[in-house]
Amino acid sequence: MKRVLLVIGLVVSSIMFLIMLRGVLFISLDGIALLPIFGGLCYIFATKLIYRDEEIGSHIGWVLIVNGITFIVLPLCLPSLGVFGTPEIVISVVLLGSGAVLVVRGRRIRASERSRAVAGYNEAIELAPDSADAYYNRGDAYDEIGEYGKAIADYNRAIELDPNHTSAHYNRGCAYGEIGEYDKAILDYNKVIELNPRDVLAYYNRGRAYREKSKVPEAVSDLETCVELSTDPELTKDAKQALHGIRSASE
Repeated sequence: MKRVLLVIGLVVSSIMFLIMLRGVLFISLDGIALLPIFGGLCYIFATKLIYRDEEIGSHIGWVLIVNGITFIVLPLCLPSLGVFGTPEIVISVVLLGSGAVLVVRGRRIRASERSRAVAGYNEAIELAPDSADAYYNRGDAYDEIGEYGKAIADYNRAIELDPNHTSAHYNRGCAYGEIGEYDKAILDYNKVIELNPRDVLAYYNRGRAYREKSKVPEAVSDLETCVELSTDPELTKDAKQALHGIRSASE
């Protein structure tokens, strides 16, 4: 279903580009003639789709925003497309407005769901106050909404209950990194690597923390280890880019 809806968003995008390029392609389409159809689609996305699946709604929202900006910028950059007139202005406003509704609403729904997740983990902790996983999960929920202090407090408790809780050490390290406490982050990544010497994410993030501390040899060593161990193409790419940045800055 998600793929179908994404295809719909891309089809709408294609229609907008065809309208925009009509001066070049000699397509006799009037932007204002398609506006009611497009407006109806935007209404459906903004009022119904977003309530069922905020993620897909946000994706389509960004598609609409990008096309709205393109509608404004491209004719200015390419005069051969013709005059940027009233139909294009109206469509741009509809695109940008509908896209903004989808993106903002999606973020609000995600924030609301995360708040409900925190409440659910509160209940879990009341039922099992000695559960390291319960505190870890609530810490994750706090982390998701950017409340790093509360997240760290929960990770602390999880580690008190289970000193070898690898995920709690790793996520606490990430939370410390978010607030600039790189020395503490490094200590947590050290523990993760002690518990699992092949944890590529720990090497990657410790390397980034070392870079922030201007400890270049240590950063390079960790990032190179990440590249050697990683089976994730995206992570490997990110580590190589970080290495390139460090080496370029050192030249």
